[in-house]
Order: sequence, then C-alpha cells, then structure tokens
Amino acid sequence: MAEFMETKEDIIAHLLVALEENDIDFLFSIINAIAHDSNPAFGTVVKTFDNLGFKLNIELKQVS
Repeated sequence: MAEFMETKEDIIAHLLVALEENDIDFLFSIINAIAHDSNPAFGTVVKTFDNLGFKLNIELKQVS
C-alpha cells in the first residue's frame, strides 16, 4: 500500500476514495500504512489526519 502513496496528495486521494466508498478496511489499511503501526491508537489516527490537513467530524445521518 505504501508504495502507491509517495506524496501527501497521494495519501489524501486514497483517503478520500476510502471515505467516499465507506470502505473501512481500505481506510484502515491506509491509516496503518501512513501511521506505520499495525493497530494505531485513535490519538495517532487523529494526529495523522491533522498532519494531512484533515479535521475529523461526526455527522448524524439523515433519518427517513
């Protein structure tokens, strides 16, 4: 996975695809590749996203 993410822009593009597709396994594989930890703590994930310029938010789904 890491060989496909050489730049910050590559990482961001992969993260956006994983989030758009709601692919949790892909998202975690990206996080693991950039955090260099097989099971990063949530704090590490938040710091990693912050370093990439992201802010984590939780959004309530629209209930029909």
